[in-house]
Amino acid sequence: MKQTYDPNRIRRLNRFVEELASAIGKDKRAVVDKYRDDLDAVTPFEVLSLKRFSDSETATLQDVLEEAGKWTNVFHRGLTNTSKPTAKHPLLESDEAEAMSIQARLDAMKPSFGLPAFEKDAHELIAALSDFESAERRLLRYEYVIFPVLEDRLPSNKPLRVLWLLHDRLRKVRRDLIEALTQHPSDIDGIRRMIGSFYLDWIGLLERQTLILIPVAQSELTASDWDAMRRSMDEIGYAFQPVSQNSTHLSTHSVAAIAYETATGSLSFEQLDLVMATLPIDITYVDENDQVRYFNETGRRFFPRTAEVIGRPVTRCHPEHSVHHVLEILAKFRKNEASKASFWIRFKERLLLITYLAVRNKDGNYRGVLECTQDITDLRSLQGERRLADWDR
Repeated sequence: MKQTYDPNRIRRLNRFVEELASAIGKDKRAVVDKYRDDLDAVTPFEVLSLKRFSDSETATLQDVLEEAGKWTNVFHRGLTNTSKPTAKHPLLESDEAEAMSIQARLDAMKPSFGLPAFEKDAHELIAALSDFESAERRLLRYEYVIFPVLEDRLPSNKPLRVLWLLHDRLRKVRRDLIEALTQHPSDIDGIRRMIGSFYLDWIGLLERQTLILIPVAQSELTASDWDAMRRSMDEIGYAFQPVSQNSTHLSTHSVAAIAYETATGSLSFEQLDLVMATLPIDITYVDENDQVRYFNETGRRFFPRTAEVIGRPVTRCHPEHSVHHVLEILAKFRKNEASKASFWIRFKERLLLITYLAVRNKDGNYRGVLECTQDITDLRSLQGERRLADWDR
């Protein structure tokens, strides 16, 4: 059932947001009391429909992120009063159980948060934070599965971009906190600030998912939508659970008899799919309209790709802080000012080479970009030579 909303209440709530922003001190309470009936009746879809969260609003994503907690508090009573569908898809039940598990892990870490010093007694906290990386699978499932399916059904995709920004902050603060506890344990004030950010950001995210995003998704997406997303979700995995080893390639071609023929040879489509899946490089093809058209599924990807990204604008497949760099590269490729862009990053103790290659036809016309990711950690240590007869047996 689609989410119901009241256009008149949305207009009144937009006025409320403007009045509250300009009110000072005790006047803020008067503004809240003035709009109390609307605040108590607001629905999740109406919150996402507010002008403040629209693409046309000039507020930056960072601005919206910093004030998100305030609006969640203001609308909290109304959001908790929203009637929830009694029937839930199994994926939603799993999502709810996972959120409770993450909350329990966070609460279990609290005694370590209050250590008087971190030089000698931080090992348990470091271990817990390392283990908490598993919870970040939840972030990936939202980014690469739920967001792509949901974004075109919302009044604006700005709230999803803000959430992705929060996801990035959560990942960064966890890594920074482990580094500080390991390398700079005497920086008690800095560590405590990071601990506060880590805990409060996770609690805030779970609350926004529970009160706003999931109810909207539950009403906007059908059981068939959730069924279609299941395999992609299973392939990414779930917090504190083993990742399924039974995932299959996303490609389901059954046209082995049809040939893919070129001047350099012929392959059945089954063979072509197997070749692409066996490549030691992860590739993603984005067409000349900047839409994702293909990726190979090697079973060992460093950066997830799911079926839901096919046909999605490439700008919606990258975190906000890197989008402008991607657009700059694509613009130069399109103008034929460049044909290659390479960079390398450290990722989970591996060194990755990422290369963007302009795809052009025989007439030199731009037909898109190929993104290639290769693990070059072991290549850097190669010396001398190894002959064919010396291969690893």
